[in-house]
Formats: sequence, C-alpha cells, structure tokens
Amino acid sequence: MANHIVTLTQNLKGFAGPDPNAYVAEVPAGEYPLFQIMSQYPNPDTDFVQLDLPDTDEDLWICIRWKDQVYATMRTEQAESARPPINFHSEIDLSQAQGPVFHGGAVAAPTAEEPPMPEVPEEQLQVQQALKGFMQPDTRSTQAG
Repeated sequence: MANHIVTLTQNLKGFAGPDPNAYVAEVPAGEYPLFQIMSQYPNPDTDFVQLDLPDTDEDLWICIRWKDQVYATMRTEQAESARPPINFHSEIDLSQAQGPVFHGGAVAAPTAEEPPMPEVPEEQLQVQQALKGFMQPDTRSTQAG
C-alpha cells in the first residue's frame, strides 16, 4: 500500500475546510500524511490538501498553491509492510505467509483422488444439422392472388 506524504517547506495556516476563511491554527513545516487533495478548489488559483497532524485529533486543510506560488511538495512511499504476493503453486511454507496472494501459473495435473474428465465422443462435437435460428428464412410469397 502506498502512503502519500506532503512536505511543508514553511509554517502554513491550517483551515477547518478547504476554505481560506476557515482559519484554525498554524501548521509547522514538516512532513505529514495526506488524506485528501482538492486541486483548483475553491477557485482555479488554489490547491488544498487535508493532512493528518501527529499527536492531535485534527485533520486540517492547508493551501499548498496560490497562483504560481507553491508551498509544499508531495511524494509517494511504499509501506514497509508491503510484501510480494504469494504463489500457491510454489513449494513455500504458507503457515508463515503474510500479504496478498494470487492464483496463477499452470494448473496441476489431476491426482488419483480426482475423477478423470469424461471423454466426449467425436461425433457429438460435430453439428449434425443447422440450428433453426441459423436457417435461411422462407422468402416465398404467401399472398393469395
């Protein structure tokens, strides 16, 4: 799972919503997890992000762009807990498996416990006559003269 991190290059005003009139508190420069981004909101001149502030219950909105001035950078990090998927067709001990799994690769041959698939006689695979829906329509005139 990817984590999106916003780095504030300076202290910025924090808002209750993506609205420059809803000032709550100043947010110190640093790195914060990103919750949400609203590009060109509430007008084309501004971009807002909602940040998770550590050691608080606050999730404040920060204006990270006003016109041509940018006040923050964003990057994506892979979570440390991300593990490669497990292939069930391998010989790996699955008792210690963590992370997502996928089902891929070749299907194992039937074992003695599995019944074999029934054989279909070849004559059943050939069409004996055309299906009614695929026959040519009768184009003869049925009008009485």
